[in-house]
Amino acid sequence: AGMVLGLIGSASSLVFNMVGAAMVGRHPLELIRVYLTFPLGEKALEVQTGFALASGCCLYLGTGMLLGIPFQLLLTRYFAKAGFVARFIAAGVLGVAIWLVNFYGILSWLQPALIGGRWIVDQVPVLVAIMTHLVFAWTMVLVSQWGRFTPPSVRSVR
Repeated sequence: AGMVLGLIGSASSLVFNMVGAAMVGRHPLELIRVYLTFPLGEKALEVQTGFALASGCCLYLGTGMLLGIPFQLLLTRYFAKAGFVARFIAAGVLGVAIWLVNFYGILSWLQPALIGGRWIVDQVPVLVAIMTHLVFAWTMVLVSQWGRFTPPSVRSVR
């Protein structure tokens, strides 16, 4: 369930990523090119083909699917009985924490170590990066009920 919910969360995040790019005066898929620098390096910034950009979108969605698993587990384990507002706030804090860990705890050193540049950290606008993680997190709250398992009650037969 976490993967499917993560796909929904990452799809809404991807849409906001495109809107966010346009809001800061960039092509809607330009940030996808920047994200493609992780596997492809600096040459990804020159990518113009639809296939490469579609592959970047798939990579974005796949990452969200994988992150959806622990995110859903945390929501259901620690916030199952919390009210909607508390879950929304907790998810927002978790979304920002994921952004901080991803961008500054991992990508800021891993991308230069593996590929030789910090394109994601340096070229993705901070506000857009934060908002895409918040959109993911808040979407996960909105759809988290779909991933809850409630076993059916067993009626005793007399």
